[in-house]
Amino acid sequence: MRRSRGVVVFANDPFFGVVVKKWPRKSGEPCHPTTIAQVAIWDLVLNITKFTCAEDISIAYRDTGGTAFYARDVLVMNAYGTYCSWPGWGKNP
Repeated sequence: MRRSRGVVVFANDPFFGVVVKKWPRKSGEPCHPTTIAQVAIWDLVLNITKFTCAEDISIAYRDTGGTAFYARDVLVMNAYGTYCSWPGWGKNP
């Protein structure tokens, strides 16, 4: 058995059980312009959601009460401009 240098990961393999692997290498920065733009928009959405006023947060909590959604989901949909609701929206069976 070879000696391990650095950090290892214990993974659960369905055939072999628990196996020890090397820590995966870092993936580089995205190269495609579309991916770079999507990451920039996502960072902007996260900042918008992080610094939302208390009134919008309370509305999001009210709208998600008893549904399968979190208030965070409503705030993100609001930031993207895709939020809409109707009676019975997202209700758990």
